[in-house]
Order: sequence, then C-alpha cells, then structure tokens
Amino acid sequence: MNSKRKVLVIGLDGFSPELMLSLTKRGVMRTVGGLLKKGAWGTLLSSCPPITGPAWVSFATGKNPGKHGVFDFVKPEKSLSRLRIVSSRDIVGTTFYELLERAGKKCVLINLPISHPPRLKEGVVIASLTSPSPESNYPRWIRSRVPELKEYRIAPNSSLLLRGKRKEYVRDIRELEAVRFRVAARALKEVEWDFFFLLFSGTDLVQHVLYDKLLEGSQDEVVREALSLYSDIDSYINELLRMVPKETITILMSDHGFKAFKGIFYVNEWLRQRDYLKAKVREEEEAPFTLFPESKKATRSLPGFAAKLAFTLMKTPLRRLSPVGMRLLGRLGFRISASMEVDVRRSRALMPTTEAMGLYINDDERFEDGIVSAEEARSLKEELLESLREVKIGGGEPAFKEVLDGLKLYRGRMARMGPDIVFRLGNYGVRKSIYPGTLWRGTPPSAIEHEEEGIIIAFGEGISAKRIRASIMDIAPTVLEIMGVTPPPDLDGRAIPQIVG
Repeated sequence: MNSKRKVLVIGLDGFSPELMLSLTKRGVMRTVGGLLKKGAWGTLLSSCPPITGPAWVSFATGKNPGKHGVFDFVKPEKSLSRLRIVSSRDIVGTTFYELLERAGKKCVLINLPISHPPRLKEGVVIASLTSPSPESNYPRWIRSRVPELKEYRIAPNSSLLLRGKRKEYVRDIRELEAVRFRVAARALKEVEWDFFFLLFSGTDLVQHVLYDKLLEGSQDEVVREALSLYSDIDSYINELLRMVPKETITILMSDHGFKAFKGIFYVNEWLRQRDYLKAKVREEEEAPFTLFPESKKATRSLPGFAAKLAFTLMKTPLRRLSPVGMRLLGRLGFRISASMEVDVRRSRALMPTTEAMGLYINDDERFEDGIVSAEEARSLKEELLESLREVKIGGGEPAFKEVLDGLKLYRGRMARMGPDIVFRLGNYGVRKSIYPGTLWRGTPPSAIEHEEEGIIIAFGEGISAKRIRASIMDIAPTVLEIMGVTPPPDLDGRAIPQIVG
C-alpha cells in the first residue's frame, strides 16, 4: 500500500461481537453502526488465554505468547510464590511500532497495555494500566503540548464498586474516558504522527460488572448509566474520525470478547482435593476473610448503610470479628470462608492467577523452590491433562471446552516459560480461589469472563464492505503493509487481505 498513508487504531477493550451488534441495533452506537455498513468487519480471535496483557502484546508483536513471552499480567520470578507485574522489558522481540519508527514513521500510543517503559525513542507514549503512575508519559514535553494530561487517570475509583456504588462507579469510568478522549483529540492536533493508537478501557471495566444485563437490555439505572458510556465512546469515535486526514486507514478493534458463564470452577480446590496442591490459612493480621455470596440478596448492589457495613466488616481480621458482625453478614446474604492460599513450597501444581487460565507444574528446572523433577513433571502433566479433560460439573457438563498442553499450544523458545496446561473455557469460568469443599458454583455474581472472539472494523480508501475473520496477531503485519514496511518473516500473523487488498 501507499507508504504515506496514516493508520489510526482505536481499541475498545473486551468489546464482543454480540454486544456490538446489540448496541448498534438499539441505536446506542450509531457511528459504529454506520461503519459496519461501509467498512470491512468481523471477528478477531484473541490470544490464548484471552487476557488483556498477552492479547495486546500479541497485537504489538504479531506473535503468539510462545515467542513474545507474555502469558499473563504477571510472571514468576524464579518461584511461583513470587509474581511480578510484567513490563515492556519482558516482551521478547520487536514490536511493530518500533519497526515503524525505524522506517521513519512517527508513532503515538495512548493507553496501550505493557508499553512502559517506552520502547519508542522518539514517539509519544501515554500511561496505561501497567504503567507506574498516570504521570508516566513520554517524552516530557508532551505535558506542555497536551495540558489535558493533568486530569488523566489510568483507572477508576474501585472503592466505589467495593462499597456497592455501582452507578457512581460507572459514572467515574465515563469521566475517566472523557478525559482520555480529550487527551487523544489534543494529541491528534498538536503532535505529528503517522501511526496513532488509542484504547478505551472502560468497556472492559463495565462489562466485568454488567455484561449480561447489557446484552439482555435491562432498564436498571446502573445499566442506563453504562449505556451512556457506550454512547459517549461512539461520539468520541465520530469526533476522532472527523479529525484525521482523508488518507487515514482506521481500524476499530478489541483484544477479546466477553461471556456470561453458567458458573465458576475452582481449579486450585480441585488440585487440593486430589493432593496435587497444599493450602494454608493466611495470617489473620495480613489477610481478612472472604465474603462469599450465598443468596440472591448478596448478588444485588447493597444499599447505603448495608454496603458500608459489609465493606467495613470485610476488612476486619477473623479473630476480631464479633458474633454479631458474623450474624449481620449472614443477613446481608454472605457466608464467611477463611482466606486460603496455596502453599507453593509443598504443591506440585497450581494455578497462580485467575488470569492465567491454566496451571503450572512446580518443577525444579524453572523454579528454585520447585519440588517436581523434570522426569516426574512430564508424567504429571499427562496425568493432569487426562484427569482435567474428564472433569464434569453441573448436570454432567464438561468443566472446560478444551484442556491444552502448553508446549503444543504455544510455539517459540519462550513456550516452556508459560503455563504447562491451558484451559479454553466452555460454559464455566475459572478462579484460583480456594473454598474448602467447593469445586464449583452456579451463576455467582462474578460469573462473567473474557471470551476468545473480539471485533474488528476497518475502513478508509480502498476498503469495501466485506466480512473478516482474523487473529489479533494479524494486526501488526496489516499495519506494517499499509504503511509500506515489510513485515518480518518470523511473525505468526498475516496481513488481512480485506484491508491491504
């Protein structure tokens, strides 16, 4: 394609095809609905697991996690008991925006996860979820050029959600995204660019709480507030499109989709019951008990005083919680379970984070406190694969759509550093939490998880209304080809023909 073309990528974190079609049909997102009629669009398959961290790195590199080395938001530091947040230093290989810069293109990245510290030498990088702070913006002169950054935030006020103030929480997300839009609009005007990236994170944040209600068209006041967020973002997209030059190719995309699941399967508790994992009660002074919803009453947003009371009691160590406090929590619809954690040094296998959607064998080759030999690790993995594939819950339904061998799923020299076993979710989500005696629960309020299929819409000169089915790894080679830069031969993704011609 023409090397002088510009590319604008707008990310809608977690936006699913089902929700997109529902909101456009209902007139909530008119701009997006119009783009579906004139652009190429379809589904975009996420990384495995379909989690924000590895998905956006697969976007940035055009490679699977076995090559780029990011499998989660965290990674073990020589032990499964020591996990640290990943940064751009953990990305193995070169990102497509670095290749663009080497070819003389100017890049702007706003809210791209795992882009800190900046790998661009001359471009603009605005803070994202994994940045040290909202002030982690580069280069330094960008604050004077984009004064709206003074109000910029990475994340909403989550204490509102914890206190049951869901409407206020959604409204705070709307305010956060309004500032993010103003930052992007100013940067489009004030900064020279050839490639421009902007991610709206609020879609993911809202869907974790309200996805099922958004799909079913609930008239709840919190849902109406959430619909206003989507309407806001739709108007922001419209404004941004008015601002970009005529020759710009625009790609609207999400890193994964969403799904309301039938329930939750507790992987570490399954491992504990079969003696693959050892658990221990946390020190009471360090960690309080866990509030676990026991009735429908607890699945609703608690009103004023009750929410404040539950939030206060939730932060109270068990030994200090009076019998009266326990009874009050019971009346609010919660039961109490002592906080359990994995005893890593005595466990042969474990799921270190819920986001991993898989488990690691605690072997002594990768981990300094590992207790499983290399020879035993191979047979243990086969044993676990066979057993997990046979797990049935509910009315005899498989717990997972697929249970995959990590070394067969991932390709590349970093594959052995990822999870040994990876779950593809069917109708049940997964959690790392340990509730003794509880392997699964049906429809708790948190049974909303990421799903593999996101969305993509592409439009601009030369792009016609066609259907697309692509992978998130295809975006990097697509952008490179649009901008006249030859993609490296080791990419897993391929340029999308409906976009590059």
